[in-house]
Amino acid sequence: MAEIVLKNVSKTLSPEKISIESTFFHLAKGYYTAIYDKEKTPEKEYYTEAKKFFKLENINLVIPDGKTTVVLGPSGCGKTTLLKLIAGLIKPDCGVIEYDGVDVSNIPPKDRGIGIVFENYALYPGFEAEKNILSRFIFSEKLDSFVKKERLKETAQLLGVDIKQLLGRFPKNLSGGERQRVALGRCITRDPKLFLLDEPLSNLDANLRERYRIELKKLLRKFKITTVYVTHNQEEAIFLGDRIVVMNEGKIIQEGNFDELFNRPVNTFVAEFINPYGELPSIVLFDGSEISERFNKYLVGVRPDDFILDENSPSILAEVFLARLSVSSGNQIIGLRYKENEFFVYLKEKSLLKRGDKLSFHFRKLFLFDKNSGFLVDLI
Repeated sequence: MAEIVLKNVSKTLSPEKISIESTFFHLAKGYYTAIYDKEKTPEKEYYTEAKKFFKLENINLVIPDGKTTVVLGPSGCGKTTLLKLIAGLIKPDCGVIEYDGVDVSNIPPKDRGIGIVFENYALYPGFEAEKNILSRFIFSEKLDSFVKKERLKETAQLLGVDIKQLLGRFPKNLSGGERQRVALGRCITRDPKLFLLDEPLSNLDANLRERYRIELKKLLRKFKITTVYVTHNQEEAIFLGDRIVVMNEGKIIQEGNFDELFNRPVNTFVAEFINPYGELPSIVLFDGSEISERFNKYLVGVRPDDFILDENSPSILAEVFLARLSVSSGNQIIGLRYKENEFFVYLKEKSLLKRGDKLSFHFRKLFLFDKNSGFLVDLI
């Protein structure tokens, strides 16, 4: 296990600086090579990434020892670039990256004690699952056959009995979930002090993704290995992360646990992006003047479940344009129209509503954001 610290790390990526050798194929022989579908070659990925200059700016971050830190943000915000910097697949233009207080700038990826699972799992196409799991030892020839068998047995026990059924099969004959388990197995056999996971569940269908998300959390808790998990999926971040780092446009916007990010978002981006509601937007934003004159200077944010029916002292009177029952929560999802705004809220009341009904509301909690900067000013 290790504590990872990034100090004032910056990186500018340009077409001249990006090369496949410095990324997926930079690791030493026997560690990882990649298998790609025709529609997703490394060349295409990097041509897309290199169309314009991209800068990761002044990253200061502490990744706690033995915890799972999820890096969350929209596509293209710099999550994978940050992961590659931590792994040593690309070098920062400035700043320092430390593992347990040791500057690893001159330590190659193969010697950093890391295990990586890429989005496409990067399995050797010509190796059966067993050889993929043991590939490090096959290439290095440092362990005898007995030790290899013992390491494979330990890994199979950790991953579950069903991994044994995969050992004689080639990657092309494995499902997405099975490839993921083999890739994780390869990580485990390295006995890493740091896991780096780049969207490892994104290629799975919804049912499998939920199942493996639960199993992955169990494994991470069992290992207690420092883990950096990259995703754009809020549900994964909320479920897996001990801490969540929110990124946008090459910068860390905010970090903390879910409650901290949800209850006190630093700005409107975090308020909107951290979304436990799934089917609904995470927050409804009004021009403050539409709520009250005293809020003229602000954008006012209200969570979908903070609208409270109130006939006596309402803050707003809105018209229903849609009413249906939410399967996930059992509450009613109500589409409302208020002045120029259309938005959706949760109501626990079971009274039957119809289109055109007028409803009066007050608010359980208000977020006040600066109109110009979008930063949080106050909570009411």
